[in-house]
Amino acid sequence: MKSIYLLVFLLISCSSPKASNTSPSYAQSRSNIQTEDIVGIWDMSVNTPRGNRENQLEITFVDGKYMGQTEKDTFSITKEDNQLRWKSKIQSPRGSLQANYVMEVTGNEMSGTIKASGRTLNAKGQKR
Repeated sequence: MKSIYLLVFLLISCSSPKASNTSPSYAQSRSNIQTEDIVGIWDMSVNTPRGNRENQLEITFVDGKYMGQTEKDTFSITKEDNQLRWKSKIQSPRGSLQANYVMEVTGNEMSGTIKASGRTLNAKGQKR
């Protein structure tokens, strides 16, 4: 009789959802950033073949749109979950190039890549 109770207990415990599994899924946690997490001044750093390059990025939210501004360019930014994307002009030894940014925001930090002129560079930012 004890073995029947044990078997029933095991079947019930294996088929019922675990109460300890209440943490949000990865997909849910990715969409946690809000406008106030993005808007502000960011100190950006790009790792280039000629060393680290630093600049300041200001992100604003006006009329339902994110806008970015650096010392030399103003551009729109799209947000999807924790990911920001934008295109901006950068200066290189070859002249002005268009760079495509894809950055992931986590708290007061962002990191990702910049693609320009066939190269992919790593970038990161720290919100002030």
